[in-house]
Amino acid sequence: MQLNLAEVVSNIFPITRDEIERIYINKNKFIVVIYDFSTSKSRKYEGELKRNKIIFWRNKIKLQVPLKGVRLLRKPIEVGKLDEFEIWEIKGDEKLPSFPLEMSVISS
Repeated sequence: MQLNLAEVVSNIFPITRDEIERIYINKNKFIVVIYDFSTSKSRKYEGELKRNKIIFWRNKIKLQVPLKGVRLLRKPIEVGKLDEFEIWEIKGDEKLPSFPLEMSVISS
């Protein structure tokens, strides 16, 4: 079973008309940049990577997402480095599915 990382992130943040612009990952940090069409601004959410889990704090509630079986289904158009972060960018025709998403489980 494998999960789409974009779908995991979109289930953590139930946002209706937003698009995930970038996902930054290093050994202990996970940052999601979301573009909000209603305000024409980007927002950034940070989490921690610990023992193969993404940990976010939202409204004082700890959310944990296990990374076992999680992968990117879309190939990124550009892959680069910013300091120690790997960068995945979704551009042009590479759009995420509509929000909100069900957590899809893909069996191989």
